[in-house]
Amino acid sequence: MPMTKAQRDNWFTYHFPTTETAPKYKAIHEKERNVHLSITQGFYENLVGAALYHLINKECESFAVLIDELAPDSADKSAAIRCVRLARNAYNEAATPVDGATNKNRTWLIGIAEAELVKARWQANSAIACGGV
Repeated sequence: MPMTKAQRDNWFTYHFPTTETAPKYKAIHEKERNVHLSITQGFYENLVGAALYHLINKECESFAVLIDELAPDSADKSAAIRCVRLARNAYNEAATPVDGATNKNRTWLIGIAEAELVKARWQANSAIACGGV
């Protein structure tokens, strides 16, 4: 379906933070940062197997729940949650040994996961800024 003029005007306008939206942006930004730091710490502490997968899943789920609570239902909100799921997939792959050894692509995969978390924040912020439209 083509974009309407109203959609274009809404989607391509900078929406200054308001007293209502600013705390939501802050909460999402802090959660994104804390999720990545927590999971990265798990890798540095050499968590393995079920303990590391549990940490990854718990942290990513908590970010998705926060997005679900703060962002209005919209395509941007769905995209944000999808990005969190992709981050989870990349973290899980980084945690999965290859042929019994540490995944040689671990650093690269963690970088992909971090980028997906950033994209999740951007998408969630777009949903909030545009009011779900």
